[in-house]
Amino acid sequence: MSEHGLGSRLVKALTQPYKIPGYLKRQVDHILNTVEGSRIVWPAASRALLETFEATRPAADEILVLTHATLVSSGTERSAFAGLPNAKVRYPHYPGYSGAGQVIMVGDKVTRFQVGDRVAARCRHASFSVLKEERALPIPQGVTMEQACFLRLGIIALQGVRKAQIQLGERVAILGPGLIGQMAIQLAVAAGAYPVIAIGSSARRLPLAEEHGAHATINLAEGRDALDSVRADVTIDVTGSPEAIHDAVRCTRPGGRIILLGSSRGISRDVDFNRIRQAGISLIGAHITSLPRDARWPGWWPEHQEGKVILRLLADGRLNVDRLLTDQVFPPEAELFYRRLVQGDPSILAAVFRWDWLPDRQRFAAPRREALEKGRVIQAVRGPQPSPAAPPSPVASPEERLDGNLRVGLIGCGEIAVRNARAVQAAPNTSIAMVMDVNPAVARDMAKRHQVPYTTEIDELLARNDVDAVLISTPHHLHAPLTIQAARHAKHVMVEKPMSTTLADADAMIAACREAGVKLSVIYCQRYLPYVQKARAMIEQGAIGELLGVHLMHYLDKPRGYWMGGRTGRIATDWRVSKEKSGGGILVFNLVHYLDMIRYLTSLEVTRVYGDFGTFDSPVETEDTISITLRYGDRLIGNVTAASCVRGAVLSHQQLRIWGTEGQIIVGEPFQFYSLHQFEGYNPGEWHTLTEWEWGIERREYVQRFARAVLCDEEPEISGQDGRAVQAIVEAVYTSKELQKPIEIETV
Repeated sequence: MSEHGLGSRLVKALTQPYKIPGYLKRQVDHILNTVEGSRIVWPAASRALLETFEATRPAADEILVLTHATLVSSGTERSAFAGLPNAKVRYPHYPGYSGAGQVIMVGDKVTRFQVGDRVAARCRHASFSVLKEERALPIPQGVTMEQACFLRLGIIALQGVRKAQIQLGERVAILGPGLIGQMAIQLAVAAGAYPVIAIGSSARRLPLAEEHGAHATINLAEGRDALDSVRADVTIDVTGSPEAIHDAVRCTRPGGRIILLGSSRGISRDVDFNRIRQAGISLIGAHITSLPRDARWPGWWPEHQEGKVILRLLADGRLNVDRLLTDQVFPPEAELFYRRLVQGDPSILAAVFRWDWLPDRQRFAAPRREALEKGRVIQAVRGPQPSPAAPPSPVASPEERLDGNLRVGLIGCGEIAVRNARAVQAAPNTSIAMVMDVNPAVARDMAKRHQVPYTTEIDELLARNDVDAVLISTPHHLHAPLTIQAARHAKHVMVEKPMSTTLADADAMIAACREAGVKLSVIYCQRYLPYVQKARAMIEQGAIGELLGVHLMHYLDKPRGYWMGGRTGRIATDWRVSKEKSGGGILVFNLVHYLDMIRYLTSLEVTRVYGDFGTFDSPVETEDTISITLRYGDRLIGNVTAASCVRGAVLSHQQLRIWGTEGQIIVGEPFQFYSLHQFEGYNPGEWHTLTEWEWGIERREYVQRFARAVLCDEEPEISGQDGRAVQAIVEAVYTSKELQKPIEIETV
């Protein structure tokens, strides 16, 4: 940097501080007095992101705490994230309630803490917190950081006991055995209540309440008549439900006390206050905001002292929170967690954000977990994640026989056959033995390209002992008869898509190959496109959650000459314009690849279709424009819109979108995805685009895998049944158009 650059001026400024100009001093002060961290922000309703922020270094009476974990206040944060009544939020909002961490910097006047101390405090969901010295409490020995995170919720639960002034032997009912309710049960038992009765809307949390000391339980799902016999001296309502007041009144004896602990999420309606007054029942609020700032009044405990009590109870084992912690969440996946929380995931009781799992924490704390390094979702409730799908192997498997080489005869040497021949030559376990076409010119040309013999007679090729398998690249109506003929000569078969022109022909092909004991496969090679393999791996690993929908958009501009000579004009022929010979239009020429691809990606079968189509701008007997609705099982719905007569259509107009509960993937060029998970180092809650792929390998990969199946006597990855499944969809679409109604598909 030049002498007049910022770097040299900073050096001079730092070595001669009395000469710092005002504008430069502000830059230096900013660098020296801030530290960068991460925090959770809600930028808008039902959105949560992880953002970086700058925390000011501690003032004289402050400490800087490196956060280990922060606890989610499930009720408060659920209602606020969902925008429920009595939970007004201004955006951007920075949530957080209680956490624990380690002191890494102290101000000059701090006397109670030193660097390295473990502390618990009220704090936001952030990797750093700057706190006033008096707002933090030292964590006693024997209390883990995760346990200390329960500090503030413990203080809230304690208010139920404090405000009730429970006497030894009083009968106490805890209404709502959730997170705070489970703590209130333990504190009521510790205060001498007997019996303590846990009351829940279902049986789900009641066994845990018994583990925490409840002497009896009531499941309201079985009826509310049992409430009349409770006759509690004290009822602590921890449900957060505005309607729970009715149950609280019903189970409280005359002259008893009802403690309304926390905040109800709505308006309590039709409350019979006259009945409450006549029964002499006291309604007592116990919100944490009612705590005094200091201990100047006897019997009033400020929050700081209540916190010390909770930490002592944790240290002595009289308050047990270990069974309450169900989820440990990776902070970048905050939105994913909050959505589960709002949807009422019954597995969630208490959750902490684990800030020590962030990658940038390595310079301060122990290395992050191995699971994070592997890019897996880290959430305790989920358990181990599946391993990523293996990428296509570029070499033959060692399981193949040492002299493994499948000798292939090519039947049909037209347009697509050129690409298929290159794939056979490129695969490490196949070779071309002979080529055949009824047109001697194209047969001769193909033979010359690959230095192999050729013929115009199918019987000659099938009679050769050096042909183990055939690859059929002919017009569609010839697929079935040629496959059956090859099977009768004991040749394994690879056949171009579509499998056939009718479902009956597909069944005949499968039967013939099964009877002959040979392998049959349909060349749906687009499964092996690198970005399709990527999408499958992401779906298998749960990157987009439970699948919900699929939409395919496929627009082409096929020139008039295509229908008579294909893309290259290699062979002049009219079979593409014929419904009988081709079996269909854009559906069988193009969309069948995607129908197979969707089956492959989702592992779901189509159960119902409705299709409509027409021929609007092409010289053919088949459709050039189509719309299809597909039903996959009970949940997923797919839609297809396609046309081959769209002027100006480009590659980006071919797009397959798959979405689920936790994200979506656009399978195409470019490949894009959005996930609420941290996936392979990509930030959640953001769109990502991947463009670096190895192109042109899908046909070679298909041929190689088919050859391996034959050589190892295994079922091909893409079998005849796979081809039949796609053919069944095609036939159902055409039938749907004819009958103008949805068609059910039976899976086999």
